[in-house]
Amino acid sequence: MKKKIEKEKFSLELDFDEKQNKFNKLTFKSKSLNELEKKILEQICILSPQLKLQEIYEHLIIRIENNFRDFNKISYSGVYFAENKFKEFIFFRKFVRELVREVSSDKFKKKINFQYIKPNHEWVSFSIEEKEKKIIEAFRKFEKNVLKKETKLEVLKIENNTDIYINLPELLSSDEKSSLCLKFEIFLKDNLDKSLLLYFQWKGDMNKLRRLKV
Repeated sequence: MKKKIEKEKFSLELDFDEKQNKFNKLTFKSKSLNELEKKILEQICILSPQLKLQEIYEHLIIRIENNFRDFNKISYSGVYFAENKFKEFIFFRKFVRELVREVSSDKFKKKINFQYIKPNHEWVSFSIEEKEKKIIEAFRKFEKNVLKKETKLEVLKIENNTDIYINLPELLSSDEKSSLCLKFEIFLKDNLDKSLLLYFQWKGDMNKLRRLKV
């Protein structure tokens, strides 16, 4: 499906695979977008083809706001939602969800929910050490098949069976770390357990959340 959407401040062209239920490509042209709106829409176009529809529907705008933060300068504690502060995020959260509902099949729409995904029994039964080992093993496969280069991963802690806190000491750029976290979380969900959530923390600052819960 190819479609063009006209809004007051921009136009969006999309290519959507109805069989796979995924976006192949999105591009936009600005009419009167401000700088923040342009940045948000650029990220929507970049990230949407990488994510499953339900991830887009539920978490895309949170991920984008997370990418915009400078974690080297500011410490964030707890979970903070950008849409509580910036009207641009409110608009695009609504826009993205309307877009997903518009292009998706009726079968998929019935699957969309906001329920907490519980870990499967096998994952819960593993000890912390076993979980860490499996995460490291998954990361080695991720390096080989997705990342295409070696890098160091530290599993700092695992909480509530699903919340995995990591450090990537060899990556200096916050953009690199954010991008890798996103890709590796998707890989973990596909290869270990759908409930897993990945967080990034500086090793020396265990009390400060350095990546939004998504």
